[in-house]
Amino acid sequence: MHRGCLPIHRKGGSRHRQGLQPHSLHLYIHWHQLHRQELQSHRLYIHNQGLHKQEGYTHLVPYQMPPTSLSMQPSVLRLLGVHLQLLQRVNERNKSNRSHLSMPYRRGRTNIHQLSNDFMEREGRHPTRPEIFQMTQARTAPDGSVMWSNEQSRQMMDQMTQLMNPTSLEESDATANPPVLTPEEAFRQVFGRDRPGRIRCGGRGQTWRSWYGPSECGSSSNTIYQHLLEEQSQQKSEISQQKSEIERMKKIIEDQEQRIAAQNTDIDVRVEAQVEAQLAELKTQMLQSMDDRLQELIRIRMSGRGAPAVLPEDETEGEEGDVEEGTFGEDE
Repeated sequence: MHRGCLPIHRKGGSRHRQGLQPHSLHLYIHWHQLHRQELQSHRLYIHNQGLHKQEGYTHLVPYQMPPTSLSMQPSVLRLLGVHLQLLQRVNERNKSNRSHLSMPYRRGRTNIHQLSNDFMEREGRHPTRPEIFQMTQARTAPDGSVMWSNEQSRQMMDQMTQLMNPTSLEESDATANPPVLTPEEAFRQVFGRDRPGRIRCGGRGQTWRSWYGPSECGSSSNTIYQHLLEEQSQQKSEISQQKSEIERMKKIIEDQEQRIAAQNTDIDVRVEAQVEAQLAELKTQMLQSMDDRLQELIRIRMSGRGAPAVLPEDETEGEEGDVEEGTFGEDE
């Protein structure tokens, strides 16, 4: 008998299972799930071994729920209702998560393992991750054209193709000679490093150890540590470069400030000299104007009275004396 499989139960089942009365709802549901798994494993084993074709074979009886007491049925129904509500919540959460995916899976219920098996039967080799990515994101139309699920997935595939086949570059750029990458290297370069616990386009159950081998998995911690050290040293070098750049900018700003201060000093000296010159010229003009006006007044006085030229103050005093003398004569 196949290891790991339970004995085949004939019609009616064992007396132990027929008389099983679960003491709690959790045990009841757990027993129900285990019994269904046993039946599925038996059916698969019988089908693979070809035992169902032998004479005298009694088919398995379809699974039936064990009998329950009347007092237990409402509790079971209530628990099943809660379980259905939880399933609905999980379904809604999964729908919401799928709506946020930029490149959703386009193969429905066909998983990656089935796609890989079909590819192996058709091509005779294991598919690469770029090929798996194309199988999950694109479909081939009857006319031979490839229909992608969205533009982003098509661009990702174009990048990987460009890295694997760099001959499609422009011939004018003869100096550039990019290396030819393997499909795995191209996939890593486009999508980045795989996260621990899952492998992109690797299907369920794939881990770092199963995909890359024990050496890659064992050195993952050292690789991560080395990567962190490299990032830290790179950040330090960038910080030192930024500091040197800041010092250089400070020197440039100080030189500019000194130059502006010197220019301002020269401007102040020149402006002060110009202002002093203008003030001196204005003072000279005012003195000349006053002298000319004074000479003009003296000339007018001299021409009107025929007396010798005297200052205006003297003329005023003489006029007052004449007036006083004339008045005195009139009184006499």
